[in-house]
Amino acid sequence: MFLLVSATCAWLSIFNNCKKRHRAPDLRGETNRKSLEALVRNTGKESLQWGLAAGVYSGLTYGLSEARGVHDWKNIAVAGAITGVALALTTADISHEQIVQCAITGAAISTAANLLTGIF
Repeated sequence: MFLLVSATCAWLSIFNNCKKRHRAPDLRGETNRKSLEALVRNTGKESLQWGLAAGVYSGLTYGLSEARGVHDWKNIAVAGAITGVALALTTADISHEQIVQCAITGAAISTAANLLTGIF
């Protein structure tokens, strides 16, 4: 579930940022040392973001389940929203609209995935 949340939020932030600037300005299709370094740097950043999303989502769902004493869709929605906010805050250009959009998207996707788990 956290993978869907983080993937959607990452896609939205990439889509919003692509309008403004190139995502990896040093990566221009060249085969040189600068392009390789940019690729490694961007891969490291993406890995950190995925790790952050996984840790935040898993920790929150577990913590909320233990604190409330029940595992339901409300825990999942809150964890998805906070994970979406955390991912939105890792982007270069942070805007209020992007944070709210990622929070809503994270909550919606994680809740839908949780509710559909019993059906399929």
